Amino acid sequence: MKTDKKAFTSFPDLRHRVLVPASLFEGPFSIDWLIELSEESKVKNILAVIEGGVKQGLLTKKKDSSFGFKNKKEKKQFQSCLKPVEKKQLDRKLIDILLREAMNDDLAAKTVSNHLLHIVNDTKGCHFLLNAGDMHRKAYRYKKALQCYKKIIQDLKNSDEDEANRLIAEAAIGYSRISDAEPDTKKVAAALKYAIKRVPKPSDNKILALLKMHLAKTELLLSNFSAAFQHFEHGQTLVKDIEDPWLKRSATSFMGLFLFHQGRYKEIVQNYEESLPDVGGYPKTRLTVMDACCTGISYLFCGEISQGIGMLDALYNHYHYKGDTYIESMLAVGMGITLSLKNPNDKAFEFLAEATQKATEAPNYLVLGNSLSILAIWHNLKGDTDKAVACIKKCIQLSLKMNLDMNIFSGLIDVCCMMEQGEFPHVPDFPRDTLIKKAFRGKQIASKGAAYRYQALVQRRGGEPRKKVIRSLMLS
Repeated sequence: MKTDKKAFTSFPDLRHRVLVPASLFEGPFSIDWLIELSEESKVKNILAVIEGGVKQGLLTKKKDSSFGFKNKKEKKQFQSCLKPVEKKQLDRKLIDILLREAMNDDLAAKTVSNHLLHIVNDTKGCHFLLNAGDMHRKAYRYKKALQCYKKIIQDLKNSDEDEANRLIAEAAIGYSRISDAEPDTKKVAAALKYAIKRVPKPSDNKILALLKMHLAKTELLLSNFSAAFQHFEHGQTLVKDIEDPWLKRSATSFMGLFLFHQGRYKEIVQNYEESLPDVGGYPKTRLTVMDACCTGISYLFCGEISQGIGMLDALYNHYHYKGDTYIESMLAVGMGITLSLKNPNDKAFEFLAEATQKATEAPNYLVLGNSLSILAIWHNLKGDTDKAVACIKKCIQLSLKMNLDMNIFSGLIDVCCMMEQGEFPHVPDFPRDTLIKKAFRGKQIASKGAAYRYQALVQRRGGEPRKKVIRSLMLS
């Protein structure tokens, strides 16, 4: 887009001719971009103003040789020198400059996304938002990525183009991959359902299969078990007819999560060992790391303790300090659970405490709830009932905040059993009866077994016949 320079205020001051357009960048800017945007024709003059701004403390120079304003107030003062119509035209020119580079340039992708988030975009703009969202996600800038994905879905709602449908589907999948950055899990489910309705073509089963499996995972977090398994089975059915190795690997990872949720640990181990010839190196995505973590814990539940600990320890050491606190928290809680089951000691407690800290930073709310529920048991066993109660209260708050069902927090059914025996203090608003009822209705074998154990305790306290108590224990 060409801009009519005569329409702009003429700045006799060289400093303003350079810094006024520079102030329009929402984030760092490069000298090349400024040369295109500025009315100043001499590059040496632009460089002199920028270098002077750095020396005066007005601008900062980044490691990648880009620049930015140090103070937002001074930046806005330069922006105020433009009339609204001038600012609008320069903004459009700035976006055109950035869009030419955003596909392969991380700085351009980050900067252009900041601008595109404030305008209504067509498919071209949303294509770059998707690219920027993916770049943010891979660099662990999850909140920024979330903004990009949600903006795509919002801006293309009124477009009926096939390309718009494809972009909405890709954005919804990206959104689901970092769903813990979204404060309301139900919004993630709603975005995936909307994207499924907008799948480009009935024949595009690859994207539909992915959407279905991501929706299944999200419904699982919401404890909508019937819907979760329905979507999961549909996605798996679609995958069978598609010759795509990457898609089949993704489907296998989703399968591992669902088997783990049901407590089908032997099947997980069997599937893993059958696929060993195809497994090489360490898993790279959140989904595959989660699947590997579930496999390590499954070995433990199958009695192969050394194999389980060895697998989790290798993963933990590989990913520790790599910068992705989401994955680090997942592996820390895996190590904490494994060591707690093998031989409860201070090392297991340290892993669980680390998982809680990193899950809070990431955020990783599923891990946070699980680590808090198990830490509650640990604190209680150590006699620190105040901390035990505090952990349970945080689980309740987390469940309400994220619209998550508390039954997905693995230690809570055991807490119910401890409360029934008088071995855990009372916690206000703790939904003991609801947790037990949902455990009976769900498909998680381990939780259902714990619920039967709780039922036996209640029956014994109520003086019910011995046969009835024994039957509940047998079912557990």
